[in-house]
Amino acid sequence: MTEKKGKGKLIIIILLVLVLISTLVLGYFFVTGTKIADIKERFTSHEEYTVLLDEFIVNLSSENSAKNYLKVEVALMYTEKKKGETINVNVNKIRDIVINNIRSKTSSEISGGENTTTMKKQMIKDINTALEEDVVKEVYFTNMVIQ
Repeated sequence: MTEKKGKGKLIIIILLVLVLISTLVLGYFFVTGTKIADIKERFTSHEEYTVLLDEFIVNLSSENSAKNYLKVEVALMYTEKKKGETINVNVNKIRDIVINNIRSKTSSEISGGENTTTMKKQMIKDINTALEEDVVKEVYFTNMVIQ
């Protein structure tokens, strides 16, 4: 009989510990506003794919009547494998967007690190707008020379 009492107490203690842990976890989710989908997202691995566009040589907007050129190589990063076909089919449209974004800049606007970040964000926005879907996640400048 004492063996049954000991096992019964052990089962009750285990159940109480499980209830306590569950309450703490649910309380954490409630207080922080975290959703289960957010937790799943953290542990889901995302594949990253890149497409390297051909080299660009672009006349920059003039500063003080100086002629400047930019030679740049651009890579586009996307996360869904099937979106690569969308990029390949629309490569001329994408190149046009990149050229127009760069051509409107002066050499001093491009040479600053913060300015290139802004330019990349604008390119992502313009490309995704033209493609009418969220395809490009990041733009990388793999080579850049200003003359």
